[in-house]
Amino acid sequence: MAIKLIGYSLSPSTLRVIATLNILGVEFDPAPPASFADIKSPEYLAEKNPFGKIPVLIDDGFTIYESRPIARYIVSKYQGKYNKNILIPDDIQKAAIVDQYISAETCYFNPPLASVIYEENFKKHNEGSGPDAEMIKSQLEKAAKVLDVYEKILEGKEFLTGSDITLADVFHYPTVAFVAHGHKDLWENRPNVKRWINNIFKNEGVKKTSEDHPAPAPKNE
Repeated sequence: MAIKLIGYSLSPSTLRVIATLNILGVEFDPAPPASFADIKSPEYLAEKNPFGKIPVLIDDGFTIYESRPIARYIVSKYQGKYNKNILIPDDIQKAAIVDQYISAETCYFNPPLASVIYEENFKKHNEGSGPDAEMIKSQLEKAAKVLDVYEKILEGKEFLTGSDITLADVFHYPTVAFVAHGHKDLWENRPNVKRWINNIFKNEGVKKTSEDHPAPAPKNE
């Protein structure tokens, strides 16, 4: 039975899962909801995600929601099955370092930039009002401070943990894809961060994801 992925490719969270599937060579059936109302229906809340969010992955009767746990599940079950790509190494200490950088992405990297993405791409649709310029400015300043730390972390490295891409790097990809439309200056003057981002997008699975599902430009009007 094929994996079913419920979500919209316009969603950074859904892209996080799609990239993981593509890197590991796992086939799946995309199942975008017919409307936003569908993910708030009693059936969806009871059987898919009680918070009324996407993505949701269904694999042979097993249902899991939240993009990062979904990606971890995919790695745990399918890593090494269809190709030789490794996103979480077997070595306990190396795997712990991957988890460390996943935590950094979740706690420090993603929050300010996710706020920018929401303001520029989704606020108009969800709230009917345009982006808050002061909010965007404030969040970009926070992101810049985070990237100053990343610049030091990435000194002499191709990826966060060394020479090979891991799930930690992949988790950063969707946020960068959206923010790149108007805020490349965040990494243009940070050569280590810029090199790292370029390396992520050179990965065949990420490249396929970004070509099949390009992040949309902001709709600020």
